[in-house]
Amino acid sequence: MEHGTNLALALPRDALVVVADGDPADRRDIARLYQSAGVRLIRAATGPAALGAARLRQPDLMLLDLDLPEADGIAVCRELKSQPATALLPVILVGWAGSRRERLRACRAGADHFFAKPIPRSELLARSRALLDTREATRALEERRQELRIQSEFVRFLVQDLRAPMTTALTRLDSIRRAIATAGMDGEEQATMLNDAITDLRRVAAAVSDLRDIYRLEEACIGGPRARVDAS
Repeated sequence: MEHGTNLALALPRDALVVVADGDPADRRDIARLYQSAGVRLIRAATGPAALGAARLRQPDLMLLDLDLPEADGIAVCRELKSQPATALLPVILVGWAGSRRERLRACRAGADHFFAKPIPRSELLARSRALLDTREATRALEERRQELRIQSEFVRFLVQDLRAPMTTALTRLDSIRRAIATAGMDGEEQATMLNDAITDLRRVAAAVSDLRDIYRLEEACIGGPRARVDAS
């Protein structure tokens, strides 16, 4: 592995990276590189340990050796990408064989990138930075989606809970007004109050209708398929 760390490629200090490599020397060297770039680190020596770290600690990036004991990097990556909780976790696979076959295996397992050992330090940091930036953007997008879902649920509640009783109230008030007018009752003041009530209720009904339209628009905007990061 190359020596020297480009400070311009420093990684976010709050990022948590799991380095899972079956070779102690490689695991140590890669871990030192990531530590020098300013991230928090978890080391794993086996496939099950890497999976456990991903599930329990929710890291921002995983680096997996193809030759991990007990469960190799391909199997671990495939398992991570198949679970909703870890499907968007960026995964870098590394191995000594840089053949087209190994790269295809990594891609099919869902890996976001593959490096052949010895890994160029600057390229690893640059790729890691890009994946972490994408991870952060994805999180921000998911948070915004959740906010929109909450807003949509609130609008749904207003529409469903208020529209029916308001429609009933309008019908009844309108019937009372017609009854007063037909009977020739001296109810000018009552009729005025009823007219005002009906006007107010119509305004609320119009507002609920507007909220319903907003809800439908937001639902259309956020209801599409979730974006997936290309694994190339």
